[in-house]
Amino acid sequence: VLDGSTDEALAGSDLVAVAADDSYYTYVRSDASGNYTMLLPAGEYNVLVQHEGYQDLYTRVWVDSEWPEFDFYLWPIGAGGWGPWGGIIDGEVPPPTGAPDEPPME
Repeated sequence: VLDGSTDEALAGSDLVAVAADDSYYTYVRSDASGNYTMLLPAGEYNVLVQHEGYQDLYTRVWVDSEWPEFDFYLWPIGAGGWGPWGGIIDGEVPPPTGAPDEPPME
């Protein structure tokens, strides 16, 4: 879990994953390096990532052997950045799309 403005690790972030069919859930907290481990069966999950002083990220992800890990970016409250939604990134931060007060388009 990283700060979307600075790429610094966010220690102590809360992460909750709930299977799309509500069959499984788990909760973890990121370590001092912003790392976390969730052992999830393959499938689709709703994920909530929270850190004090940052905007919540709520997103849906697919977990399987080809997509086994994710970086989550959070933005400080009131800091601007990639909208008020945070992001799930594999590599670079994507450019924002849509109007400033609308969610990014897929």
